[in-house]
Amino acid sequence: MTRTTIAVGVVDNDRLSLEMLKRIVLQQPIFTLKWAVSDSAVAIQSCLDTASRPDVLLTDMALDGMSGAELCNLVHQMAPSVRFVGVTAFPQTPTSSSDAQRPFDIVAKDNFRAIPAAIVNAMRPVPDQAGSNDDSGDSGDNTRGDVNAETHTRVTVPATPRLSRRELETLRYYAQGLSTNDITDIMQTSKGTLRSYEERALAKLHARNRTEAVAICERLHLFG
Repeated sequence: MTRTTIAVGVVDNDRLSLEMLKRIVLQQPIFTLKWAVSDSAVAIQSCLDTASRPDVLLTDMALDGMSGAELCNLVHQMAPSVRFVGVTAFPQTPTSSSDAQRPFDIVAKDNFRAIPAAIVNAMRPVPDQAGSNDDSGDSGDNTRGDVNAETHTRVTVPATPRLSRRELETLRYYAQGLSTNDITDIMQTSKGTLRSYEERALAKLHARNRTEAVAICERLHLFG
């Protein structure tokens, strides 16, 4: 079946920006607004559910508790078919990683024409990261399209959330069923410090509780 519209999910923790992005999507006949939420955890769950999964996730780059890049990375790990477009109200410095998962474009929120173009661009095939040996000379259908440096910034998503060694150890020990007292003895630290490690890990993973944080780590194979 030929695709006739692009399903778009939107996440922005600023209510006014969220409404603006919704209007931009709804004004384009080639887009279908799948959902629009202000909570990144809800956005992740909506992307994981096949019934509500969008083709493209349009995300603010400065969410509560995590960056837009971290959100996209988590979604990509668990729902790799979803494409991404970032929006920002601030100047954005490109970030990259040798373990990058999927490049995506960042567009200024006030650039109303660039946002729809970036969504369409996101649906185009991603070039081979290793470099193409195609001798045809025609790369038009194998690129993400032209990117205007004045309106777009190309970034790549870090392969994993950047948990510190102590944050990861804390979650690993809890995953093994150890008690808080056991873990403080092993790590030779106080309960307050251990709680700080756990809270920082939850924030980076955007997990609502310890159980969810452990589940995310296991899905992303962070425990090794």
